[in-house]
Amino acid sequence: YVEGVVWQDGERTYKLEGPDEKLYSEIEMATEVRRMILKGEDPLLPAEALQSNDPSIKAILEARKDAMAYDVNKRPTAREVANVLVKASNRLGIIDEPPKEKREPIMLSVTPNSLLVEKKYQPKVEEKKFGEMKPQENKPQDGNERKDSQATSGGNGAGKATPFPQNDKGLHKLEFIHTATTGGSDIELSGSKVGIAWGVCKFEHTWENDARCSSIVPFREAHHIKPLVLEDWKCAIDSKPWHCPPARFKSGKNNYDGVDTFTIVQDPYERMISEYYAFVSKKSLHKEMNIEVKDKDDKDFMNKWIIKAAETAAKEGSCYPGHCIPMAKYVYSDGKKVITHVLKVEKLEEEFPALMKRYNLNVKLDDAKTKKSGALGVEDLSKEAIKKINEWGKLDFERFGYKMLGQTANSNENKGVEGSGSASVAISTNDEAPFPQNERGLHKLEFVHIAKTGGTSIELAASRHGIAWGICKFEEYWSWDSRCKPILPYQQHIKKQSIDAWECNQKAWAWHCPPFNYKSQVGKNKFEGVDTFTVVRDPYSLMVSEYYYLFQKKPYLVKDIIANMKEGELNDPKFMGRWISDAAQRAIDKGFCYFAHCIPQYKFAYQDGKRFVNHVLKMEELNEEFPALMKRYDLPVQLMHANSSKKPDQLTVDDLSKEAIEKINEWAELDFKYFGYEKRDPTKAKYDFSK
Repeated sequence: YVEGVVWQDGERTYKLEGPDEKLYSEIEMATEVRRMILKGEDPLLPAEALQSNDPSIKAILEARKDAMAYDVNKRPTAREVANVLVKASNRLGIIDEPPKEKREPIMLSVTPNSLLVEKKYQPKVEEKKFGEMKPQENKPQDGNERKDSQATSGGNGAGKATPFPQNDKGLHKLEFIHTATTGGSDIELSGSKVGIAWGVCKFEHTWENDARCSSIVPFREAHHIKPLVLEDWKCAIDSKPWHCPPARFKSGKNNYDGVDTFTIVQDPYERMISEYYAFVSKKSLHKEMNIEVKDKDDKDFMNKWIIKAAETAAKEGSCYPGHCIPMAKYVYSDGKKVITHVLKVEKLEEEFPALMKRYNLNVKLDDAKTKKSGALGVEDLSKEAIKKINEWGKLDFERFGYKMLGQTANSNENKGVEGSGSASVAISTNDEAPFPQNERGLHKLEFVHIAKTGGTSIELAASRHGIAWGICKFEEYWSWDSRCKPILPYQQHIKKQSIDAWECNQKAWAWHCPPFNYKSQVGKNKFEGVDTFTVVRDPYSLMVSEYYYLFQKKPYLVKDIIANMKEGELNDPKFMGRWISDAAQRAIDKGFCYFAHCIPQYKFAYQDGKRFVNHVLKMEELNEEFPALMKRYDLPVQLMHANSSKKPDQLTVDDLSKEAIEKINEWAELDFKYFGYEKRDPTKAKYDFSK
């Protein structure tokens, strides 16, 4: 919620008041959320709330993704605040005209109630007010005036001519695609010096805060540069817009269509070492990822990091936001080349000037070769690190003609290299639909997820291969739910499901709903026409798992109970027995004990006494049954762990009280009947607290 005076212009005062979710992600929320994360505080609401369709919650999620776009150590500038407020007020219909150059924000109050964060401040107007910066203040760094090029190149922005015009989409005739750690920062800096907004410098919030882009400010003041809207350039994978492969924008379109492009590639071994040194230079990431860097030139530490990074990138698309994305992902999409020119770091001193000459651009690199960031090199890579890089960069070696270590060069060595004219190389698994969906968005084999039966691990394992099971059917969870992030590289092949079309007819999430109980077709099987499987569990074990899950993972749902608990009472058999008895009774009365949980398992597999799920696996035998099922359907899905680990001090089913066993027997009567689990005799319980 925003309220306050936006700016004053003569006798008129522009005011802004009203709800505006996008404001949060654009300035205040982005800055505050990132700051809280760095402090180790989790600003997110409870998971139950986050999985809702509340627009304000979605705004928070967007803020988390946008947060890295802002320098958290700096307060937003007066210009940034003004620009955001103008966008916000335009969306709310408060004003219908753009601000003039000299309008200055004088007060802002932001209260994103959903985060319980309240910020009130008087934005500090910087010494150089709007419009004060003169183009001549930013002279070429080499001290030369270059008078002979002012007319055609625009020089330092003072001339009337645009040095390198942009089209109506804000694109230059030649655009730069920045693959991380291939020398792209130098390219962006050199372009900004002559008024070319490449990469990170396309976005106005970087112009005064990023060293690569500060040189572009005079051209902005002379109205030569069209800033792009960050929101329109959001990446569908975990990456900043300027590190996003052209075919991976959230819009589903190549944002560079209609103009020529170039990028830079590098030997995959050298690039991964560069990625390592880039990481160790970002101290904020060390704390965030819980990694301690004692000596950046420690060979063993580097190899361990590279092995982990290559594995993570192979599974999730990147090793950390925007980094370790295979270079072939930038240049090719569906086997077709989408970037016009591919330069090599190793030949940049010759290839870059030639490209600039071809496009009549006066862009020069101070140092064409990437700067060595540390003492370690390819010769320091371990055998395991080399193996992992070979797996991660397989297509990069093939497409760009780099030689793999430990392997004989073959006829594929030069396929797909710039200028070779070949596009016949087999494309990556991630560029194919590994397990197609029908017209309703269903795979040939679908998973029915009963809560607390190991389903989260199954959804994660499937998403790594482009299979959208359970929660991963819904696009809104792809970018932030850890189970679904690995599916992002496959998103162009996944048919997005509307969560509204999967609304449950009882208190349950769409992915925890019994197949015959969806509102859109009550009484009909939502998965009709495809094979299905589910996982069931011993009812006693399931209820103990529900107990610990609720108190340890969802404490906000039982905060009143926790407030009155004694130390150690969580592992008291009497306390557990009382809670499980109450939960089972609630599930008997209402159909669930709390949202989506304790729904009798038979409801997910049987309707009117007939089984409709093709395959019922048991959690206790999942290590054997799951691989067999995947083999039957020719699927490469593998579970990292089939069963969750138990803490030593936790209670077990053997600690269930007589009363708890009685209630579970009543609640799960049909589960015992259909799935063959053995009922316990309550009279033989270890504890009887009714006496």
